[in-house]
Amino acid sequence: EILVERGEPSSPPEDNAPGTRRRSKAEIEAARRKRERRRVPFSQFIQVCLFHGLDAREDVIAPFAEAVARLGGDALSSGTVTEKQFIAVAKRTRPELGEGDVEKMLLKLDPWNNDSVTVSDLYLALVPGLADDDGDAASETFAGKGSSIFA
Repeated sequence: EILVERGEPSSPPEDNAPGTRRRSKAEIEAARRKRERRRVPFSQFIQVCLFHGLDAREDVIAPFAEAVARLGGDALSSGTVTEKQFIAVAKRTRPELGEGDVEKMLLKLDPWNNDSVTVSDLYLALVPGLADDDGDAASETFAGKGSSIFA
């Protein structure tokens, strides 16, 4: 039985059980507030975080996604582009990059000359600021030109 005196919330019975560590009224009140606080299920929290991140990047990625979609074929459905397609997207979306810069990117992305670059790597390489920065200075080769994955 829980008795409420003078309108103050009482502590749960487990706080008054023998062998239980005594807690101050402030600790009991903090525990009560924590129990009553509404919680968001983890799966919903993750979805909110992902969609927030996507919304923040969507405007930046849009021109690149459009350029990949214009390539035709199955670039988006297969998730890969050829070397020629990569160069075409780079010229269309990042005209400030020289041929040498694009070639260096291709060497990093396709070192075994498989003529295949994933679309996600294309985004990371060409969309400025998309890859995570590790706090170091940008690569000398691609400083201010591309992603930090080449740092």
